[in-house]
Amino acid sequence: MPQRAILFFLAAGVCLSQQDGRSLLKQAQADLNAGRYASAIQLATSAADTFRQSGDQPLLIRALTGVGLARMYSGDYTPALSSFEEARQLSKRSQDRDYEITSLNNVGTVRYFTGRYSEAMEAYREAAAVVNASAAAPWLASRRQLTMANTAILYQTLGQNDRALEIFNELLRSAQALSPQEQAQLLANVGVLRRRLGDPQKALDTYRAAQELYRKAGHRDGEISVLNNIGILQAMELGDYDAAAKTFTTALERAQGAGDRPLIVHARLYRGEAYFRDHRAAESAADFKSAEVEAAAIGAQEEEWKAEFGLARIALREGNKAIGIALLVDAAKRIEALRGNLANSSLKSAFLADRRDVYDLLIENCQSASDAFRYMEQSRARGLSDRAGRGDEWTLDRMAATLPGDTVLLEYWAGASAGAVVWIGSGTSGLVRFPISSQERRDLEAVPELLADAGRSGWVEALEPIGRKLLMGIPALQNERTQRLIIVPDGPFANIPFEALPFSGKLLIDRFTVSYAPAARLLTDRAPKRRTRWFWQASVEAFADPAPSAAGSSGPVEAVGTPRLPEASLEIEGIAGALGGRPALYSGASAVKAQLMHPSSAPVLHFATHAVADLEDPDRSYILLAPASAAQRYDYLFLKEVGDLPVKNKDLVTLSACKTGIGKIVPGEGVLSFARSFLAAGVPSVVTSLWAVPDHATSQLMIRFYERLGKGEPLADALRGAKLEFIRSGLLAHPANWAAFVLDGDGSARLPYVVHAYWLAVPVTLVAAALAALRIRARRAERSLSSRHPVDRGSALPHSR
Repeated sequence: MPQRAILFFLAAGVCLSQQDGRSLLKQAQADLNAGRYASAIQLATSAADTFRQSGDQPLLIRALTGVGLARMYSGDYTPALSSFEEARQLSKRSQDRDYEITSLNNVGTVRYFTGRYSEAMEAYREAAAVVNASAAAPWLASRRQLTMANTAILYQTLGQNDRALEIFNELLRSAQALSPQEQAQLLANVGVLRRRLGDPQKALDTYRAAQELYRKAGHRDGEISVLNNIGILQAMELGDYDAAAKTFTTALERAQGAGDRPLIVHARLYRGEAYFRDHRAAESAADFKSAEVEAAAIGAQEEEWKAEFGLARIALREGNKAIGIALLVDAAKRIEALRGNLANSSLKSAFLADRRDVYDLLIENCQSASDAFRYMEQSRARGLSDRAGRGDEWTLDRMAATLPGDTVLLEYWAGASAGAVVWIGSGTSGLVRFPISSQERRDLEAVPELLADAGRSGWVEALEPIGRKLLMGIPALQNERTQRLIIVPDGPFANIPFEALPFSGKLLIDRFTVSYAPAARLLTDRAPKRRTRWFWQASVEAFADPAPSAAGSSGPVEAVGTPRLPEASLEIEGIAGALGGRPALYSGASAVKAQLMHPSSAPVLHFATHAVADLEDPDRSYILLAPASAAQRYDYLFLKEVGDLPVKNKDLVTLSACKTGIGKIVPGEGVLSFARSFLAAGVPSVVTSLWAVPDHATSQLMIRFYERLGKGEPLADALRGAKLEFIRSGLLAHPANWAAFVLDGDGSARLPYVVHAYWLAVPVTLVAAALAALRIRARRAERSLSSRHPVDRGSALPHSR
């Protein structure tokens, strides 16, 4: 009896404890929604202790989640992560899939806030895997959409807006599974993307809808975030800085009332920017400084560099150049540290897109060629450099030491209203700056259209101002020793064939051999010694003039009206003859993608087909190929598939098709084109085109190019020689016929030396001749001996020595 009484009272105590814990947790949730984070942390922690003592794991997981959320919202990220990790482990052990997914999303969000983007992405991907492995449950759709939304927000932060919007649009089509708070968060992010895509009114409507949902859900943080977005819209799209400042002030007051330190930082940053654009320097500086201090206190590195960037611009505007540059240098270091945390190269690819302004301002204000070169290199082709193992910092002196004596590197930079070029030779270098007006920028962007028009006369005169701006004032170009130029373009310069620019009364191609590179650091390898290949070994793999299936459907893109290319098959046959060896030629119906997927030992891969460059979404760019089955009209090699091709052994890839060298320009990376993709896949040299090219002229140019390669000329010299033949021919002299094709990568390399079959006839003939000569000589000697010693058949002569 006493034992039963004791057990009864113990059980009653547990029930009372659980009930107290539930009450604490309920009050903590209310405080969390109202923004009373200190109280929420205290209450949820007490509830967690209660549930830990009682052994109630489901409620313990929920209490830990509440503690983590309150700490995260108040900017206390390290203990927040600890709470979420504990909740994650408990939910995994108890197979509580709902809260395992929730905890993984929360872990990812804390890592996101602290700039650990790779770890955030890994957490979201793990959450998605748990979602996909879970059986149908009432909560499953909501958890799936929460995970998708967090993933999209991360993509949006990293500048991959196309991928983010694709996920958001899918979520909007099935938003009923989300809670009002989650729908509001989704709408707020969609509003940001719509603003970036140039639709401010639709963005404003989206923000208002999100604000209303947050209001109904009683979520103060969400309302503040939407207020910040509305203020950004007022400032950036409508130019109403006074209204924006008032909106940000309201957001700041609400954030301060809630004690939400991250949102306080954001509101100060946004209001400081509005004040800066409204030329209210003192108020702007006060906000940026407060934001910097607060961001440092909570470890928000992303916000720290933004505050420093704001203070730097104020200092430069007021003439305090030394202070401004020092702040910019510190901001750049923070950006580099954040980028260094990204282990996944795909996440790094667009990381600098929204951070390039820091580097631009450094380049604009630095004094030396060495500093300008360093910041230029830090602000371009970073993802490509990482994949090539060139992620370390390159100095001007280090670059100069790699250049041959006859070569000069020209690295260009294009800012909003100014440009610059750092020129580097063997033991010499310099920096030239020049202004760029709005009209000049339009002229630069129109160069491809100007040169592609074969009926356009006077193109030389039209390009003279551009040639003077980009080439004059560079002493190394006047040095007779300089024979080769390597050009690293930027922004609007990337689509200009520099060879066609007027220079010293002629064209640049008349004086120099030109090649291009996405970044200088990618050019440090010297060309290897030329190899030898036998006539029975593979020499070139070529695809030409794919034939469509008459009954097939159009597939993922519309290519029904694509014309055939009658010269393309002749082109690859001419190339095969010029190179010798054993070619693998696929034209018409045989030009299928499956052949590309098989490894080939041929050092050259050549395409003579159609191609499409999508300037908005690089992943939609493609090279046209023949259908794999009658159900397809065509097949396509999409840009993102290039990385899967077995091309690391190739010396050269030539894309003899339209616009294969152009694409979307991403700040911090450059042009996302087929040239970039093949370089990233490990090909050292790629020839591509900058505009639509004519079939016949292209075929002739390519055959002449490869004839020179077959004779042993370096890649860039062979391309230049073929172009000069066109220029001097008269009939094909217009740049529409030759200027589109440019070489990215190593222009000094040579294709392998091919020992042709007919060359074996030479030693065979020599051996046969030698044997014949020996035979004749032996016969002559025999006759000579017979004449000196006649034999008398009737007598026997004694033998002698």
